[in-house]
Parts: sequence; C-alpha cells; structure tokens
Amino acid sequence: VAAEKLKELLRAGQPAVPVEEVTVAPEERERLIAAALAAAGVGRSADGTRAPTAEEQEALLRTHFDVGDDALRHLADRRARAVQAYLAGQGGVPEARVSSPRPRPWRPSPWRG
Repeated sequence: VAAEKLKELLRAGQPAVPVEEVTVAPEERERLIAAALAAAGVGRSADGTRAPTAEEQEALLRTHFDVGDDALRHLADRRARAVQAYLAGQGGVPEARVSSPRPRPWRPSPWRG
C-alpha cells in the first residue's frame, strides 16, 4: 500500500523517499489497495460477479504480491536490531554479548517433502 502511495507521490512530482518512510492515512488505504490490485490486474471477488469488499481486497493484495529477498532481509535485520537493543537495554545483557549474524531469508529444506 505504501509502495502504491509512493508511485502516486512520484507521479505528482514529489521527491523519491524510501518506501518505509511513506505514511498512509486511514482514509487513503482502501483507494490505494484498489489501485495496487488494478495495477496487478487483480480485482474481482472470489465468485467473479462483483467488486470485492475492502477486506477481500486486502486479502487479495496479501496473496498476489511477492515480497523479494531484499525486503525480507531488510525486515529481518530491523527485527534483529530491535531485539539487540531490547536485550542490551531493558534485558540487562551486556552489549558485548549481544550480536546476530547477517539475516538470510528462510528457504524450505530440500530434504523435506
């Protein structure tokens, strides 16, 4: 949804910013979801006879868009830093003992069926 708003901002001549910095107001959300679905060519209800409700649109948005490895890695890195900050601050763990490896996206095991 934020990416769709960023596209609109760029079309309006606004400067580019990271998508994480884009704020979506509650009153914009439904319109931006519909625009993202339309851009992807998705937009009918499950039975194909009517326009989907806002809830159905949001579900479609979640199931029809692939999140890339870079976005997942970025999310994992942000989560790891938040946990490190918590452990070193409120958790009372010495900062020198708190570290994490570079995050990698999850991959299914080739050994499992």
